[in-house]
Amino acid sequence: MGDVSIRFKIPEGVSRGRMETLLAEQGALLFEAQPPQTWHFLDTFDRRLAAGVLMLKWSGAELLLCALPDDSILHRLRLPAPPRFASDLPEGPLREQLAAAIDPRALLEIAVVTSQSWHYRLLDDEAKTLARLVHTEARLETGEEDAPQFSLLTVRPLRGYDREAARAADQLRSELSLIPTDDDVPHWALDAAGDIAGRYSSKLDVQLAPQMPAAEATRLILLRLLETMRANEAGIKADIDIEFLHDYRIALRRTRSALRQMRGVFPRERVDYFRGELRTLGRMTNNLRDLDVYLAAEAGYRAILPAAMQEDITPLFDYLRSHRAGALAEVVAGLESADYARLVEEWAAFLGEAAGDHDPAQAFAPIIRPARKRIARQYSGIVRDGTRILERGEDDLLHTLRIEGKELRYLLEFFAGLFPPAEVAPLIKRLRRLQDNLGAYTDLDVQQAYLLSIAEALDIEEARARRALVATGFLVETMAREQRALRANFAGAFHDFTSPAQQRQFTKLFGRITGVKP
Repeated sequence: MGDVSIRFKIPEGVSRGRMETLLAEQGALLFEAQPPQTWHFLDTFDRRLAAGVLMLKWSGAELLLCALPDDSILHRLRLPAPPRFASDLPEGPLREQLAAAIDPRALLEIAVVTSQSWHYRLLDDEAKTLARLVHTEARLETGEEDAPQFSLLTVRPLRGYDREAARAADQLRSELSLIPTDDDVPHWALDAAGDIAGRYSSKLDVQLAPQMPAAEATRLILLRLLETMRANEAGIKADIDIEFLHDYRIALRRTRSALRQMRGVFPRERVDYFRGELRTLGRMTNNLRDLDVYLAAEAGYRAILPAAMQEDITPLFDYLRSHRAGALAEVVAGLESADYARLVEEWAAFLGEAAGDHDPAQAFAPIIRPARKRIARQYSGIVRDGTRILERGEDDLLHTLRIEGKELRYLLEFFAGLFPPAEVAPLIKRLRRLQDNLGAYTDLDVQQAYLLSIAEALDIEEARARRALVATGFLVETMAREQRALRANFAGAFHDFTSPAQQRQFTKLFGRITGVKP
């Protein structure tokens, strides 16, 4: 056992007085009582630190980044207040590791815990210390009287007295009905906070069965996407970080894609109505998202420019910043409007209706059939259009191909659970590489035109405007070179995703690939 601690959860109803009486009977003496301490546990809305097996906590004037599950301290920093973003920290290893884990998300206070500990020494008949014991009481600060509480007894054997410590621990467990546990206060706090607030994920984790009716499966997918949209509304309104809007828009695009791909399982007129409303909702958020993307890229844009030109681009980003507040206000007004409330209510009610009132042949068909058909058809379109781009140089199809790739990605995400994960995952990985290439290429196309239009519209002193336009031109030329490199790499990414081996795998999982040269 060595110096391995033994932990017990103390059941409710076991008072500290009862605990101390029994410890005294075992020969334990109180030698130190720690003052209460309040810890603020920080993570992003989607728990990126926890996903990276990290924990960030702040107390008083100290910030600690710890590794899970053993809570070993990786970095510590004196800090008068908890940070909101990684960029709020001074340059150094803590900032670098935190930025890599969470950017561009903000840190939120996910739990506040007040704890107090009492330390004891377990003595033998000769007053030799056999073990150290720590009784810890913790409370999650929620403002409620019945807030979760946690009481823990930790037995820490001293070297050479393992058996004596274990014997005492067994007797304490028997007398007090203690429950062996691997938990400690930080882990308990994070779990308790998650149970209260819920655990957010933007992933589409809907459990489908192959024989589930298509309408029911589609409704479950759409309900999960609605849940994701609603979960991000408060963060958008509070302007916590840009990922709230990003996740909201992805859920919105997935919703529109599902309605488009699974047409036939719901009444057409109702689907057309909601698709139109959701399209309008997407347009309402476009301007704010564009501004967020460009402002987030500011440091990268400056790094592209020669040192002598980096300040020349400042008026452009000042212009973008000055327009963001108005764009945010428009989105917030939209989300708080009566029309939006009505739309969400109608959409939720529609998704709660009984399935099969439109076309029973499609609504009640096992979901595995339309899932295979839609995926195979979407993949076929990608193979066909990508081949045309390569063989005929039809670069105007690159944007279309990017959209087709998104649609296929959504379909694979919707129905991934219906197929062997080990076989679907490599397909998604290769698709992601193709999407990255197409996305970067088309984004650069849009960015060049956007930046030039802003630079030309700047209402500033002529000399500054001229320098800003020259700096923007430098950026645009650099982007154009990068775009040409991406176009040259397109063939490799496309062939990797549509090779004969990949086509055979798609055919095996989803059915025949149509309209493609053998």
